[in-house]
Amino acid sequence: MAEQFIEKSSITRQLADRLQQIIRGGRWHAAGRLPPMRSLAQEFNISVATVQSAIQILQDQGLVDRQDRRGVFIKAELYRPRGSTFVGLLVPFHESDVDEERKSAFLHHLSFGRADTWDGNINRTFERTLRAHQLDFLALPVAVDERGLVPAVMERLERLGTPLAGAMIYGASFIAPLARALDERDLPWLSINPLSQRSVYNFVAADNLHGGKRVGRCLAGMNLRHVLVMCRNLGSFSTDVEKIMGLYQGYLERGVPADQIAVRTVGRPDEAAGYQMTKQYLAEAGRPPQAIFGISDDLAAGAIRALREAGLNVPNDVGVIGATGLKLYEQTDLPLTVLAQPMEEMGRHAAEMLIFMIREGVRRMVGRRVPGPLIFRNSINVPEELQQQAAADFQSAEQELRTTADDSVEATIRSKDSPSF
Repeated sequence: MAEQFIEKSSITRQLADRLQQIIRGGRWHAAGRLPPMRSLAQEFNISVATVQSAIQILQDQGLVDRQDRRGVFIKAELYRPRGSTFVGLLVPFHESDVDEERKSAFLHHLSFGRADTWDGNINRTFERTLRAHQLDFLALPVAVDERGLVPAVMERLERLGTPLAGAMIYGASFIAPLARALDERDLPWLSINPLSQRSVYNFVAADNLHGGKRVGRCLAGMNLRHVLVMCRNLGSFSTDVEKIMGLYQGYLERGVPADQIAVRTVGRPDEAAGYQMTKQYLAEAGRPPQAIFGISDDLAAGAIRALREAGLNVPNDVGVIGATGLKLYEQTDLPLTVLAQPMEEMGRHAAEMLIFMIREGVRRMVGRRVPGPLIFRNSINVPEELQQQAAADFQSAEQELRTTADDSVEATIRSKDSPSF
């Protein structure tokens, strides 16, 4: 009997420690509600009674409040930021490369209007998550002149007049010097997409490799071998390359030859480019492909217009898949099947990671790759069985990300809290 009590007590303490780490990691917003006890019991595969005992430990420590018939709430005052509450989105641009029309649209996206864009959707969720944690958001466009990137950004921060608690940047190889400069200022930072192929820390990105693989499995499962892929460039390890590599892997896993997949590059991934490239391909190939995979939704929409002009039926003659997930193409006369970029999830994960770094005083966290679902609509006919397989694969990837994120937070906390940190 005593041994059983000790074992239960140990499990309860371990669960209490785990719940505290999850709270510190930001999965549940400060001042937010913990999931129902039955949900926690199911997630950790333990009894409801053990969950209740663990939550009682957290309550005794003053971390949570249990409110009858309402649930268990995190005490907001324990997780309010110390010092500066401002987090900046640093967006460098060259004046010479941005005409007035594009500059106006660019600043509109930064102001989080209704623009349904990849970065706009990420930014809005990033801002909402910050505010839920009592942090303020600052969009900081930086005009880069002949002095270079780092001096321009540092001057902008000096002119700001208030210190930043942290910064978010959009990853690209030319941004790497800025990240090093932020490190020198001891300013926590995080990037959307890695700064380079070798990046390990401080980024959030879509899991485009496995997303592309989901598309490849579906197309190969339908034995669609003649496929046109439209992308931006293949010159570096870009998100386009990741999706295409995943597409080929999906074919390999199904044992279907991928020798008739045609990859074509375009200058800009817009609707006009998708239209022109599809027309050009139809003229050169002499026959339509069985499917078209556009690396952006706009490219896919252009392809549909060109196919219709050629007298081809979508999806009966040619199936079309996009790869962004914009709301616009959910509402057209032919709703588009998409490999959705997990834009809102990326914004949330980015904010939670940066908040954790700010509050815990750490400067490195292992990067996260967020899975995106394959959403089936009317632009391609995919058998129900393949749709279910894709959904199951996505759910498995989601669970793996949650586990990886929690483990990363736990390892960081243990390292930080150890005497040798």
